[in-house]
Amino acid sequence: MSWYSKIIVAQVWDVGTDGSFIDELNRVYELEYKRSMIINNEFQGMEERKYNIIQKLEDELWEAIGNVKGTLLSVFSTWLKSHALTNPEQWAQARFDGLDEKFGEEMYGEGGEEQILQSTISEYMEYKNPGGNKFDPYHRGPSLETGFSQIIQEMSSSPEMFPSLQPIQDLYIEGEREYLYNAASSDVDEINDRFNTEFEDTDTDGAMEFIENVDLSDLDISDYIYGTDMESFIRLMQQAGVSLGQFVTEINQNLIFPLWYGKWSQEGIDDTRAIVEDIYKRLQTDTRDIGQELASVNIAINTTHQTGDMLDYLEDYSEAGEYSDPKEIKQVMTQLSEGRSVPRWNKELREVGVKFKRQRKVK
Repeated sequence: MSWYSKIIVAQVWDVGTDGSFIDELNRVYELEYKRSMIINNEFQGMEERKYNIIQKLEDELWEAIGNVKGTLLSVFSTWLKSHALTNPEQWAQARFDGLDEKFGEEMYGEGGEEQILQSTISEYMEYKNPGGNKFDPYHRGPSLETGFSQIIQEMSSSPEMFPSLQPIQDLYIEGEREYLYNAASSDVDEINDRFNTEFEDTDTDGAMEFIENVDLSDLDISDYIYGTDMESFIRLMQQAGVSLGQFVTEINQNLIFPLWYGKWSQEGIDDTRAIVEDIYKRLQTDTRDIGQELASVNIAINTTHQTGDMLDYLEDYSEAGEYSDPKEIKQVMTQLSEGRSVPRWNKELREVGVKFKRQRKVK
């Protein structure tokens, strides 16, 4: 190969990427491999040229490391918020934010609020009734209404922990009183049957006065759940001036979090969080040392595998808007660990003048 040809192919640092996490991760490992091979093997060419190639590789490598670390920092930050063991309020808000991002109106249309509420109820049922006893749309388990009614009953028993429920309860009672007024004007017997009264059929005024003064505070709004759908309840909630975010976050914080932590504390979640916190702090540190930075990235990547659901947070998009499937990330990591691209990288390195040491065959 002529010296001119070698210059043409010398751009071994030019590794293609679409900006996605997968491409940037590939880029990090390829650039570091090439850098290491040039540094540790004989080079056929001017020392200055070798130095320039190494500098170009390192410049590109620093950029790729920064991009990968940026994604990992976001992943670890989100995971820590969703596993805020000492801050149930933060945990609850992160839980709602995750559902809102997944099912919110922008992503799911007007039905997104129902999906958020249903998912929240389903998670409550899963932890409240161990053994996978969560809501099943095919009705192979408890109904969604059963779980929601149970949630409302728990909220009613501790009103100080669920301030969003009272305005809904008040509006429900107001609506029930309006219903009774309408019933009395058309059929006094319905009032007699419900309250064990004895108004004559013609005594509409007496029935109306009774309804005006009757105490409805003992009405159980959980009974209302069985006679309505999610859409109607959400509409009642909105009419009461309560946001879905407030309502769901209170359920997350005061009902689901204790159940969630009770389960996962037995699985070692406290130790796992401590490890993730340490790695997160390490990723935040800019050492300006390629070796240490790569070590931090490797540790973080290995932790995302070992922590299971953390891979689900690696949902980044390339510049083309393509989704990076966690399964695809696992496949890429396997390919990198097995060195499937090494022969191609070695070929490119040889073309620029790297002379690899021959390895003796073991007899």
